[in-house]
Amino acid sequence: MADFTPSYAANIGVRAFLTYITKKQLNEVFNHRSVDRCADRNGVKVYGKLEWETIKNRFHMRCAYCGESKELTVDHLAMFNRSQGGLQHPRNVVPSCRPCNNNRRKTNGEAKSDKYDTWEAQLKLSTGGDPEKFKKRKKDITDHILKYAPNSDVRDVNELLAVSEDSIRIAERLYNEITDAIEAAQCKYV
Repeated sequence: MADFTPSYAANIGVRAFLTYITKKQLNEVFNHRSVDRCADRNGVKVYGKLEWETIKNRFHMRCAYCGESKELTVDHLAMFNRSQGGLQHPRNVVPSCRPCNNNRRKTNGEAKSDKYDTWEAQLKLSTGGDPEKFKKRKKDITDHILKYAPNSDVRDVNELLAVSEDSIRIAERLYNEITDAIEAAQCKYV
């Protein structure tokens, strides 16, 4: 059961905003719980359950980080939150076992932007310092990202994963305004 705190509600608002930005920028969106559709009523392509199965199969039903064959969860390469501004798009998700997905959260992060490891830092940790495993899995993840951006000429694939810095600032402001409004309402009505 979720803890319905002001920050919980604000995170839902940030995710809705990031999903909206993804739809506007790419005219495509990912929701692994929905049915795949060529287009929704607004003409946006929806990648759903079938695409999630395709992504898992691309990684041979194994965790993209450690390579283990365990229960797989959706992991956003650029976190789907206000600090990293990850897109809600198939190129930004990979299959991850729960331990690797949970390890993304830093225990020593001091700043909000420092709360989660990058996917590359997680990959390095999960491959145990083995340079060959790291190189192969990084290539697999990079190839996966580029599959959804075939005509891209970016040098850094991470540019394909997140919204702009301006949008991240808006997401942070949105989060703060929602938490402030809910906390003010709690004081008034409790």
